Amino acid sequence: MSMVRQEVRFTPAQARRLKAHAQRLGLSVSEVVRRATDRYLAQDPKTVEAIWEEQVAFMHERAAAHPGGTGKRTWTREDLYDRGRR
Repeated sequence: MSMVRQEVRFTPAQARRLKAHAQRLGLSVSEVVRRATDRYLAQDPKTVEAIWEEQVAFMHERAAAHPGGTGKRTWTREDLYDRGRR
């Protein structure tokens, strides 16, 4: 199998976690990255879009449930804590 060399930069924390993960699997870091890339590329890009559309629909539904609302919350964080103490 022919390979193409690519340079990828990771944060130090990512590099440590990636190396440890590869060691646990008994694989090279390169193989772990190749497998992760294959999994990522195999995902249907519409899935992400569908999730976003669901979230937008939920926001519209919530907004419609409070017609004439300002869109601003009417409670404070302290109110939530006070309710829990009752």
